[in-house]
Amino acid sequence: MDIDLVCIEFGSTQKAIVKMMQYLLIFIGGGAGSLLRYFISKYLNSLQSNFLPLGTLMANVISCFILGIVIQKHLEHRIDDPIKWLLAIGFCGGMSTFSTFAFEIMEYIQKGQLAFGVSYILLSIILGAIMLFWGMKVVSVWVYLRIEKWFLT
Repeated sequence: MDIDLVCIEFGSTQKAIVKMMQYLLIFIGGGAGSLLRYFISKYLNSLQSNFLPLGTLMANVISCFILGIVIQKHLEHRIDDPIKWLLAIGFCGGMSTFSTFAFEIMEYIQKGQLAFGVSYILLSIILGAIMLFWGMKVVSVWVYLRIEKWFLT
């Protein structure tokens, strides 16, 4: 249900409750997403060489995939706004990290590794867009296979 419709349908007290629920869901999702990003980065960065910040890349790419699923389901009216607030705005917003991505690019530039920095930028943007697209397409496959009810319903 759209928040504006709720505001028209209910009085100001209910509107305030809905807004607080929205903020709480975003807060909870953001915290969970941030923790997952931390664990992914800590684990993957301990495994690999200094060539590529794999932890940040994977956290951003996985977040794009999840965002694709959530947004597509919301666009098709298969999930309500509270799930979108929790997962798309909160969880994916907390899991993805533009600031760390920008910092890692600056590290490449400061080390004189401009080609690595540009490669990292291109890889991140292209993989992110592909995973967002795949996430959206996966919803169509779920509907076709009639297994959608098992995911985000």
